[in-house]
Amino acid sequence: MATNRVESMVVYVSMAILFFINWLNYVDRSTLIGVLPDLKNGTQNGFNKYLSDTEVAFLQTGFIISFMCFAPVFGYLGDRFIRKRIMGLGVMLWSLFTAAGSLAPNYWFLLAMRSMVGVGEASYVTVAPTIIADLFSARLRIRALSVFYVAVPVGTAMGYGIGAGAAKIANDTLSENYTASHDLMEPWRFSLRVTPVLGFLCALLILCILKEPPRGQSEGVNVRGALGIRGYYDDIIYCIKIPSYLLSSLGFAMTAFGLGALAQWAPLFVYKTSRDGGHSYTNTETNIIFGIITLLGGLSGTVVGSELAKRLCVKIGPAAYFYVSAVGLYTSSALVYAALTVASHSIAAGFTIIGLVVFSSCLGLAPVTAVTLNIVIPERRSTAAGLQMFISHILGDAFSPLLIGVVSDAIHGDDKSDHAESLSLQKALYITCFAAAFGSAFYLAGTFFIYHDVHQLELYTEEHSSKSETICDGDDEKEPLNIDSYRSSVIVDYSVNN
Repeated sequence: MATNRVESMVVYVSMAILFFINWLNYVDRSTLIGVLPDLKNGTQNGFNKYLSDTEVAFLQTGFIISFMCFAPVFGYLGDRFIRKRIMGLGVMLWSLFTAAGSLAPNYWFLLAMRSMVGVGEASYVTVAPTIIADLFSARLRIRALSVFYVAVPVGTAMGYGIGAGAAKIANDTLSENYTASHDLMEPWRFSLRVTPVLGFLCALLILCILKEPPRGQSEGVNVRGALGIRGYYDDIIYCIKIPSYLLSSLGFAMTAFGLGALAQWAPLFVYKTSRDGGHSYTNTETNIIFGIITLLGGLSGTVVGSELAKRLCVKIGPAAYFYVSAVGLYTSSALVYAALTVASHSIAAGFTIIGLVVFSSCLGLAPVTAVTLNIVIPERRSTAAGLQMFISHILGDAFSPLLIGVVSDAIHGDDKSDHAESLSLQKALYITCFAAAFGSAFYLAGTFFIYHDVHQLELYTEEHSSKSETICDGDDEKEPLNIDSYRSSVIVDYSVNN
């Protein structure tokens, strides 16, 4: 009894560490967004250069490009080496490059440092969900993932406030002697000097306290040692041949497209719109309000989505994960259009609808990851996570903020007035409505394949279970799968286990 209590404590301490680092990850991503007006202003950014929407968007695009390119690399490493060491090194790297970005003498140095932050964060985001999969059984996994992904909206929301707040404190505290160009003490820089301290602390927590479980522990399987480069090619082919994995990745890419664009540009859109309408919101006030809305909408959406999917599994089986994600994303498509249209008439109504957009978009965060972990064999899960990150970002937020910035610049041209920039951002952000609708269609298509793909993992588990490793049934010919009867058995099984 005491041993079980200690083991449970170790599991939940490990989960708490993973949550905290994921929270810090998304805080780090959004702190710079909280100071965009200062960063764009040529008299306040220390670069003596006004930054266009396109240049600002490149800061996020550069980060995402490096993130998505290195995610498959860390997926390869995560299936072959000690995962906690990979994550610890990654957290140290992203903290170091974030701190270096605060010392940027010009725009190009800042762009390079923000791009390198993506390398470090790719190591953590790719590997951490696979550790959760090994800590928790399939029955408990979606709840554990919902806790992990609650950090996404919470961290993003707090990042807006932390970035804007750090800049405001610096602006109010520092003397006028530190406002000169090139002294590296402009207020916006302090938004990048908060998370590195916590980052190095998190690296120590990973390396010294985090308990890494054996791969496949939650399924009770004996995992073979992962192969080298040739084996990695086989892993990639294995993943893309799973229909529900591919469709969930495409659906998540459309989710990332919309959320990435909105996270980058929605606060600035609201700020410009409020100034154009005479509401006189400051940048700090706008980011704090936006952060609170993101926090409430994202937190409730992530929790409700995971619980709703879990309960629907009792009725319809694992297809519930796709249905919840599809309904949430399709709803967000209509809500984004409403928020952008209404904001120019009522900022309060616009804020409210944006909160509902975040809620509906976050419904599928945990279910989509649960799909991947529930259909991919344990020794290929890091590869699957890395490849999914690559697909979702290269088709999603790797270029969506940049696209919105380019379209916005093209619309307002040389007119830098609040009205022109507000109107141009509004029109550009309408693009995200179409992406959400396409993503919903991908999720719905996944419902036709999920039962078959779950069954394939069950067969693998039976063959490699440590409880039956001495039984050799390799020569037995298995009956072909009857998908209708299997769907019924899956629903009964989910009902019993939940």
